[in-house]
Amino acid sequence: EESNCNENQYNELQNIVEFNSRVKIGSHAKNISGKTIFDDDFDLYSIDNEYIVVYFWSYSCEHCRENIRQFKSFLEENPDVSLVAVTVKGDLKKIKNIVKKNKLDGYFYHDGMEWNSPHVNNYAVTATPSFYILDKDKKIIFKPFDFEELVKFINIIKQ
Repeated sequence: EESNCNENQYNELQNIVEFNSRVKIGSHAKNISGKTIFDDDFDLYSIDNEYIVVYFWSYSCEHCRENIRQFKSFLEENPDVSLVAVTVKGDLKKIKNIVKKNKLDGYFYHDGMEWNSPHVNNYAVTATPSFYILDKDKKIIFKPFDFEELVKFINIIKQ
């Protein structure tokens, strides 16, 4: 009300605030469920682990593929962390190959809708990679900027 913006600018700011408020720390994460890339049923809310990393990534993103490789040792060192990886963009065959090649445990979801996926919208994803850390109650407890910040946060909360 006290800003110097016009009505269009004000409405755009309101949309941005509303969009990002869906995934604020302390809020319950929206459910992700369906078939994994290997045709297994899964439901985010049925994962029973201390922490869950929801990871939005794209096969065409070099940082994302590097994170996929880094998750292997991270998950081995942190058995109380589960991974739900949602592919925003990429060929399903290539996605399966990188997951198999890196022998990753987790839930790998690809609905083929790319940036139009309801999960992208529900989690206010605007770029890849994007990370969310959930607690056992499926509340968002942290939104790390990158993989290193994710690792540091997990190490701190487990001390």
